[in-house]
Amino acid sequence: KITPIKQYKSNKSMNSQSIKGIGVTKSGDVDVLTEVTVPKPQLAPEDILVQIKGVALNPVDYKVRAGMLNNATEENPKILGYDGSGVVVELGSNVKGFKVGDEVFYAGNAVRNGTLADYHAVDYRIVGKKPTKISHAEAASVPLVWITAYEALVDNVGISTDPKKNEGKTLLIVAGAGGVGSVAIQLAKKVLGLKVIATASRPETIEFVKKMGADVVVNHRNPLRKEFDDQKLADVDYVFHTWDLDNDYLGQLVNIAKPFAKIAYISPAPGTDLGATFIKAQQLVPEFMFARPMHGVDQERQGEILNIAAKLIDEGTIVHTAAKIEKFSLNAIKEGHKTLASGKSIGKLAYTLE
Repeated sequence: KITPIKQYKSNKSMNSQSIKGIGVTKSGDVDVLTEVTVPKPQLAPEDILVQIKGVALNPVDYKVRAGMLNNATEENPKILGYDGSGVVVELGSNVKGFKVGDEVFYAGNAVRNGTLADYHAVDYRIVGKKPTKISHAEAASVPLVWITAYEALVDNVGISTDPKKNEGKTLLIVAGAGGVGSVAIQLAKKVLGLKVIATASRPETIEFVKKMGADVVVNHRNPLRKEFDDQKLADVDYVFHTWDLDNDYLGQLVNIAKPFAKIAYISPAPGTDLGATFIKAQQLVPEFMFARPMHGVDQERQGEILNIAAKLIDEGTIVHTAAKIEKFSLNAIKEGHKTLASGKSIGKLAYTLE
């Protein structure tokens, strides 16, 4: 019998000197996921300690479990998970703008222990104030995908946040029904004012991306040029590829993007020829949302981006994309890893610890 991770009763302070969570002691398949206990971390001056109330999964979770950025051992287990929402219970000496009792949400740092735990330490500069109108589990579905989409389109590609400046511009989003894609559709359409073409291939995913705001849907299982020609679509100004980018698909993107277009991507497949865009002078723009916290560069920007999301959610401009919320347990997390690895998930998988 697998039981949920036990919670500490107090939400005001943490008296235990250990943290319980779900993680790994080695790399491998879902069977290496296990319940682990690690020492309570000594808070850095910029850290806050959060009692976790909600978490969510992302493809990076199963990639780390399988070996990426994973040096876990029996003596030094690694707690997985990046998206989290909860309540601040302790403050480092240099923390600004937060107090004990604040409700927060964030995506964490890939090289630190993760959020699949009862408590979690995180640099306050990459943390936002939780939206007030949604639950902790729903809020936990937002941070990693929203930061990824916002950094990619606004910070990296340089799309204006003034919709008037984007009139007549079109963005293609590949894998529109996924966690990043479904948030990127909302950002592009409802905030930036772009025309949005999204890819989807199943009836349920086509319906979902339309619900998120896509103007046009094309099938990514068919040649993109044929899809564009059949629907009489003009070549696009921007592309956001939200899945592993391989040589075949990069060639298709080059074909349907205008000369000098910007093509953002979040994960290159091994061996991808990133020079394929040269003939049309297109720019490939990488997005790795952990770059700021991992390298300590402009970390405050992620807090700003999350506060933008919170405001938009509370105003009703955008919505969370937690398609399924379950009680947090080892078995549920294992099943979530399997679902994400299948490539057939819609939106985000979220879990409640409340």
